Amino acid sequence: MNSASITPGSQWLGRIATTTNVASVEIRTESFSFNATRIAFGQFVFSQHVLDIVPQYKRPYTLQVIARNAAGTEDARLIPITLH
Repeated sequence: MNSASITPGSQWLGRIATTTNVASVEIRTESFSFNATRIAFGQFVFSQHVLDIVPQYKRPYTLQVIARNAAGTEDARLIPITLH
């Protein structure tokens, strides 16, 4: 990720390297969720333009990066982030 501290008006970028059998990667918190784009086997990216953040959502979060294979088996990593 280009930053674990996210502010309005910023571009939040990330690159995820996995094993080649991973079919999808989900980026999730309790407030939002989206899928990273696969650019090659084992390589995923995301790009989110942060327009505005409602005041009650400006706080620390635990980001879950969830990798799933075609059979549905998943593995997750937890990453602390903060919305400012």
